[in-house]
Amino acid sequence: MSLNRVDYLTIEQVDTLGEYIAHYGSRRHYNLMLEPVLKVERAEGKADTYVLRPGYLDKAVYYPCPLRILYVKLHQITQQQSGEGYTRKTTIEAQIDVYDKSLAKHVSYRLILSNSGSTVLDFMQCNRIFNLINLYVDADNPLEKLNLAVFTQYEPREDDRSTLLRAVNSLQFEFFENSRNVVGKDNYFWEEAEVRGITKDPYLQQIILNGLRKNCESLYVKDDHILLTFAHDRAYSPSFSRRKMESRPGGDTSIKDDIKFELAKNYDSRTHLLSKLKKE
Repeated sequence: MSLNRVDYLTIEQVDTLGEYIAHYGSRRHYNLMLEPVLKVERAEGKADTYVLRPGYLDKAVYYPCPLRILYVKLHQITQQQSGEGYTRKTTIEAQIDVYDKSLAKHVSYRLILSNSGSTVLDFMQCNRIFNLINLYVDADNPLEKLNLAVFTQYEPREDDRSTLLRAVNSLQFEFFENSRNVVGKDNYFWEEAEVRGITKDPYLQQIILNGLRKNCESLYVKDDHILLTFAHDRAYSPSFSRRKMESRPGGDTSIKDDIKFELAKNYDSRTHLLSKLKKE
C-alpha cells in the first residue's frame, strides 16, 4: 500500500510503553470516535511528498493537534521521494518534542532519516524510534544526555550473540613478570598483563572490566591499554626488571571465559540498546 491510496493512517497503542505503532491499517475511519490518526496530505506542488498530520478523528470530522506518545510529542511527519530505480531516494522528517519523565523539561528536534536505492524506508520507521525514546526516558535516563542524532534507518539496534563474543575474543593480552627489591627483606614478585583491543562501547566495556577485575589483584586504565596485576609473592631471590613472558599457563583463555560468564550473567539487551542513545 502507498500513501496516495489512503486518507488516514491508523495509530495504536499510543499510551503503551514501547508499543506505539502507526500503520496503514484496515479500519473504516468514519466509524471511529475520537481516535488518534495521521491525516495524509499531499504537499502542494510536490507529487511525491506527503505530510502526515496527527490529530483525532471523530467519525467524519478530523481535529488536527500534536499527538502525545507518552514522552514524545509529534507535530508532523513528512515523507518525500525523488529519483527513479536505483537512484530513488526516500527522506523522512519528523518534528518532535521529547520530554523528561516529569514532563517539566523538553527538547525540540527535527528527526531526519534517508535511504537510497532498493532499501525500504517509510513513515513506519518512526515507530521504532519513538518507542526507543520513550523507553530511554522511562528508564530514568537524563534528557540532556539523549543523543537523537544516533538514529538512522537501521540504528541503533540490538547486538547479536556473535557481536558480543567478538568483543571478548578480540581482546589482546601480553603477559609480563616483574619484581621489586626490598632491602633487608624478601623481594616482591608478581605478574602483569597489558590488555588492548577493548571495545569502545561503554556498556560492554564496563562488563568486560568487571570480568577482568575478578581475575586480577588490581586494574589500572591507561591511555592505550588496561594494566592488570596478579597476586604478589615474596621470596629470597634476586629481583629483576620487568620482562615479557613468552608463555603463561592458561594464557588468556581462562580470563576470556570468565568475561563471557560475566556477560551471560549480567548482560541485558534492552539496557545495552538504550545506552547507545546516550551522549558520551
